[in-house]
Amino acid sequence: PTTTNDFQAEILKAIAHRGEEPRVHFWRTSSGKEVDLSVEAVGKLHPIEVKSSARRDPPGPRSRPSRV
Repeated sequence: PTTTNDFQAEILKAIAHRGEEPRVHFWRTSSGKEVDLSVEAVGKLHPIEVKSSARRDPPGPRSRPSRV
């Protein structure tokens, strides 16, 4: 399964492949709320929260059985 660390590594690689120096931060409040990753780009911080699921197939329209 993919972990938060795997996702963070992919983000860092994508930024580095664009020729940019990745500026990455972790953020947590004193009450324990957190953002998994904050990427600094174009003068702004972009918070990224990673969620995982046991579901392997992407959600979308399901095919209905055909009636003959």
